[in-house]
Amino acid sequence: MKYSYSFKLVAITAVALLAFSMARASDVPKLTIESPSEGQTIQPTPGLGPVAIIKFKTDNFKIESLDKGHGSMTDMATEEHPNHGHIHVTVDDNSWYFVHSDNDPVVLAGLSPGQHSVKLQLAGPNHMPVGTSQTVSFIIGSGSNR
Repeated sequence: MKYSYSFKLVAITAVALLAFSMARASDVPKLTIESPSEGQTIQPTPGLGPVAIIKFKTDNFKIESLDKGHGSMTDMATEEHPNHGHIHVTVDDNSWYFVHSDNDPVVLAGLSPGQHSVKLQLAGPNHMPVGTSQTVSFIIGSGSNR
């Protein structure tokens, strides 16, 4: 009888821990690249040339301007808020990135014809990565195959 009670207690505790961890997992910031699709060919836009428009969405993460409500750059650099911040955008595995701080798509103009990749990484106000980065590879067409 004592064994049965202990087993039930362990089972109830395990179920409670599983439910708690599942609830926490649903609150994790997430970024999804919606377009272009992997391997898609993007033809130059008449009058604009080669333009890649990277549409994305975030879950449990608010994109904010770098200068909103953070005080000084020093104050901002010391903030740790995993549910808001900005996006670091890396093009073609460069060692540098640029900061995208609104919900509009990332627009990249002037890319040369050929294969390109864009990595998006959520980052907190302190520029530390949040969640898992997402990368999409696509091809900028030459525009001659119309």
